[in-house]
Amino acid sequence: MTNHATRLLPKQQTGATVRANSYDPETRTIELSWGKGAAVLRRRMFDADYVEQLDMAGADLSRLNAGASLLNAHEDWTLTDIIGVVERAWIEAGEGRAVVRFSEREDVTGIVADVAAGIIRHVSVGYSVEEYQITERSDGPDIYTAVRWTPLELSLVPIPADPSAQVRGAPEYFPVTITRAAQAPVPEATAMTDEAVVTPAAPAVQQPTIDPNTIRAEGAKLERERQTAIRRCAQAVRADAETMQRLIDDGTPLEQARAALIDAAADRDQATRINGQHATTTADGAEKFRAGAERAILARAGMLPAAERAAEAGSEFRGMTLLEIARASLSRAGASATGDKLAVVGRAFTHTTGDFSNLLASTANKAMLKGWMEAPETFGAWTSTGSLPDFKATSRVDIGAFPALSLIPEGAEYTYATLSDRGETAQIATYGKLFSITRQAIINDDLNAFTRIPASMARAARRTVGNLVYAILTGNPTMGDSVALFHANHSNLDTGGGSALSVTSLAAARVKMAKQTGQQAEPLNIQPAHLIVPVALRDTAAVILASEYNPDATNKLQAPNPVRGMVDVIADPRLDANSATAWYLTASPTAYDAIEVLYLDGNDAPFLDQQAGWNVDGTEFKVRIDAGVKAWDYRTLYKSAGA
Repeated sequence: MTNHATRLLPKQQTGATVRANSYDPETRTIELSWGKGAAVLRRRMFDADYVEQLDMAGADLSRLNAGASLLNAHEDWTLTDIIGVVERAWIEAGEGRAVVRFSEREDVTGIVADVAAGIIRHVSVGYSVEEYQITERSDGPDIYTAVRWTPLELSLVPIPADPSAQVRGAPEYFPVTITRAAQAPVPEATAMTDEAVVTPAAPAVQQPTIDPNTIRAEGAKLERERQTAIRRCAQAVRADAETMQRLIDDGTPLEQARAALIDAAADRDQATRINGQHATTTADGAEKFRAGAERAILARAGMLPAAERAAEAGSEFRGMTLLEIARASLSRAGASATGDKLAVVGRAFTHTTGDFSNLLASTANKAMLKGWMEAPETFGAWTSTGSLPDFKATSRVDIGAFPALSLIPEGAEYTYATLSDRGETAQIATYGKLFSITRQAIINDDLNAFTRIPASMARAARRTVGNLVYAILTGNPTMGDSVALFHANHSNLDTGGGSALSVTSLAAARVKMAKQTGQQAEPLNIQPAHLIVPVALRDTAAVILASEYNPDATNKLQAPNPVRGMVDVIADPRLDANSATAWYLTASPTAYDAIEVLYLDGNDAPFLDQQAGWNVDGTEFKVRIDAGVKAWDYRTLYKSAGA
């Protein structure tokens, strides 16, 4: 008997190769081989592993042939991540092929040159599966044959992607139909390198044995990443520890956890001041009305997870316009809901119950928090978060270099450590903007007014904080000792001819950081945790840190890479504007004082204040954040000019 099931799965990816000899410099086109559908072992954290096989005959090429993007390493935050376009795609002799055309932008020129030279040769294909046919096995993982699937995009990548990995960034989920078939012959799963799947005319090779310990380690790594992401989201919206821990312990997927945290934060913040008064909910009916209308608006705006959007299909508020919701709020409160549209909206804004204005405020707040959490910022991974009680300049005692402990003979007294004020001060400031929701926007049913605009302003707030962080690196401020943060006197600056990013320069920088000394001139053995580079150096850094053998050595197979996996790579385009060659190392923010982002009273997310409009007929909102950034200790930071 055939059973049918439906579930949501994220976009998948698999490897492919570039046909370097097909590059046409006149048209800037090249041919790619993007897959033969060979079987690949997929790992899952909470379910059994399975073998995925793509039926090439079932591939829907409409997205590719409609001008799908060629991306830089699956990055999709900005338009500059698009490095080309798919001109056409087809299947020939069971192999997927495509011709792509590169952009003529200056920043893509180097990528094109490396592709033509055969240096960049790996492609990753992102795809969704619409239907799997499962063949169950008793002697191994079940076989999932994708009988209907859609290639979505192509990306050039520095390292062949692990087939078990999902595409980076916020995952987009797709519904997939699953059917079960009778047992069939078992295909051989490919090795966990995508290159073997698609390399033309490759000789038959013996497939390596999948190590169970490796699978368990990978599963543990994915689980740690899920928990870390949930903790960061909880921190961003100031969620309570109980809610955060429940989402972690229940194994809640990241997207659902993020939505739950936003809901909890928005409900909490609804009790904050609105026009000088605390908003209160006086009846269960009012809360149900607000919640139902709010979710309907968020669903229409595409701001609910896919699984939750489906639940809104039967909602009484489904499809209602903003004007209709305003009338409903008045009717529920026993007020007149008839008459001129402008008058109706005006009454809804000013009615004493505040149902409609509170609804708008809550919706805008959720949109703002979602925008804050999803902002494509990198500073949170390598900075620490702190708190200041006010806007005064504050100094901090130097505890980063606590002196070594003294020997205490039997019966002797303990002595006090000498801690000095490092002379560093920090101060926070307020950053903000106003926006309004007018009566006209309500009548025009303009969802952008209180969904996308608040989200955009929250992203702008997070970007503002990011600007302050990276201004520390590029601006090189003067420290409390009257010496610049990065300076030869601090032993944390390299401007020599060998400062370009390489295995040798990274190893030398690690030594310099380890030799930094404390109050008593003892070495502190500070270890770098993050390599921060401009986007221009991202691929170079990835290759250096991932290579098993030294890529700079003459005989690469006999020279181990001493910096392999030494640090995590973080790339940010703000650095490119200052220097495309300079790079930085920073110690772990949890172990050392490095760069700290400070918020007023620890409120590390923007606030949304509301008041009845005076300058506009409607409601005015103010988004603000109180923040400052400080580099506390030069010993935990290192800069190389990359000359």
